[in-house]
Amino acid sequence: MATGYQIGVTPANMEDLEDIGVPDPLWGPLSDFTPWSDLKQRGDGEIVGRGLAAVTWRFNILSITQMGALLYYCSTAGALVASKVVYIRTRIPSPDMTDRVFQTYKARMLCPIEPEDVQYQKDHRYEDLELKFIQAEVVS
Repeated sequence: MATGYQIGVTPANMEDLEDIGVPDPLWGPLSDFTPWSDLKQRGDGEIVGRGLAAVTWRFNILSITQMGALLYYCSTAGALVASKVVYIRTRIPSPDMTDRVFQTYKARMLCPIEPEDVQYQKDHRYEDLELKFIQAEVVS
């Protein structure tokens, strides 16, 4: 049974981040969950959210190996692509902002780095990495 953050290319093969050697992302205010992509004001003055959710996972430090584990999900036949559809299980805000509430989404993962940046960074690690998922739709 899933207990935390997960990622996979299908809902059936999702894995816990810790099982692929990646720490859980930092949680609020450093990682974000936005339930809609746009806010619009209606004629009656009400503000409504429109569009699909967006998720940002943030990490202080990732090793080259940990980065490689994540980049696998943003590649096709071993080559990086700018974005790819994946499935994630991520923490979302609870009404009282204290519970650990998780939801599964089908989302488009944006490649966190440019292909020419897939080189050793400072001290053989990546610092202050943001992993973004857009067009996130709830998977029942």
